[in-house]
Amino acid sequence: MYNTSALHSLIYRSFLAIPDKDYYGLIHFFEEKEDAIDQLEDHERHHIVIDYVQALFEIGAYQQFLGIVDEAILIVLDTSSVYDEIKGMAIFHQLLFRKAAAWLQTGHYRKSSPHH
Repeated sequence: MYNTSALHSLIYRSFLAIPDKDYYGLIHFFEEKEDAIDQLEDHERHHIVIDYVQALFEIGAYQQFLGIVDEAILIVLDTSSVYDEIKGMAIFHQLLFRKAAAWLQTGHYRKSSPHH
């Protein structure tokens, strides 16, 4: 799946070992190691934060998702991000869609509309 060479930090390699659909495992990992994740190099931290945000949405933790999704959107827009332009735009659009869906799920109908 990913290159797990010694060039990556131990925390990042541990993150990569979490199965793709283990959303609760990823969330637990992030919340347990958040301080250490904040110290990682940008490309590692960005990948973990974006996957964490996606996992929050997948389990229906919409309030937590809304609290961090803007950071993930800024990461995707950052040209130094780990994501290439095509994948980055797909993730950007997915995050925007999910942000609107999360606002709907939390009863904030006006915030879910692009015209509010």
